[in-house]
Amino acid sequence: MAEEGSDKKSDQKLSTITADMTVAIIALLVALSFLGLYIREVLDWYQRLLEWFYSKNWQGINFWLTIIFSVINAGLLVFIVFTIRRYSRLTEIIQSTGGLKEELPAPPEEEAQRQWGHIRDLANSQNPSDWNMAVLRADALLDDILKQHRLRNMIAHDPLEQHTRETIIHALRSYDQALRDLGMFEEKV
Repeated sequence: MAEEGSDKKSDQKLSTITADMTVAIIALLVALSFLGLYIREVLDWYQRLLEWFYSKNWQGINFWLTIIFSVINAGLLVFIVFTIRRYSRLTEIIQSTGGLKEELPAPPEEEAQRQWGHIRDLANSQNPSDWNMAVLRADALLDDILKQHRLRNMIAHDPLEQHTRETIIHALRSYDQALRDLGMFEEKV
């Protein structure tokens, strides 16, 4: 009995598949017949396009394109010559003055000390607006120094990098001391 039920289901599937295939073949034949009706028109359109293309006088257009691109090439050549001459003059100037003098940036400690000296000058001024400027510049200096903290940047940019416990403890003690100096925490007794 169970075998008869499965045979009926497989016969139904087979008939469904056969019907689907028949519909698909009929649809394909209909599509090909419509394509056959228009294929002649497509080929005629292509033939007209080729006839139009070959009927044009392309030599006149070629003449004008040659003139335009020759002018562009001449402009580029003038630009290249101009650039080479400027470069050679710059080289002569550098050689005559003994070369470019590169100023290496000062180490961060020296730069901070230089800026702090300027901040002190502002604070010692008789002008009250200089006092305000001293506070603003001191704040900016501290901000710059904190941004340059290498460990913080390394952790922020590569959080998977492992650091030694001693390095982390040293950094945290530095932060703790800075916050205490700013009066954020109570002093240890």
